[in-house]
Amino acid sequence: MGVAKQSPFYQLLGFQDGLDGDENVYLQLEIREDHLNNNGSLHGGVHATMLDNVFGAMIYYKTGCRNLTISLHVHYLAPAREGVLKAKGSFMQLGYKSAQLEGYIYDEDDQLIAKGSGTFKLLREAKS
Repeated sequence: MGVAKQSPFYQLLGFQDGLDGDENVYLQLEIREDHLNNNGSLHGGVHATMLDNVFGAMIYYKTGCRNLTISLHVHYLAPAREGVLKAKGSFMQLGYKSAQLEGYIYDEDDQLIAKGSGTFKLLREAKS
C-alpha cells in the first residue's frame, strides 16, 4: 500500500505496510531464511527494524513529516522461525517536535513475539 516513504533498507527486508479498517498503520513481514540468526530464529535486529519502521510510518501517515529515531527499546518475548509477522502500534504522545510510540509484533497465531517503544524527532519543514 505504501502509507509512508519507503527506504531501500525497508524494501531490502521485504516489509509491506498498510492500513487496517480503523485507518491504523501496520507492517507485515514474511520471514525468509536470510532474516534468521545462527539459532534458526528471527534475528533481533529484524524485530527492532520492524518496530522502528512501523513507528516511522505511523508518524509520516499522521503528520506528513519525515522523522528520526531518538531512542528505541525492544523486548524480545518469543522466537519466530517462519510465517508472517505483523507489527502495529499506538501513539503515547504526539507533539510538534517529537513523538513517543509503543508497538507490538505478533505471529500468525496472534502470539506476541516482541514489544517496544520509541521516541522520534519530527522533521518539520522550515517556513520561509
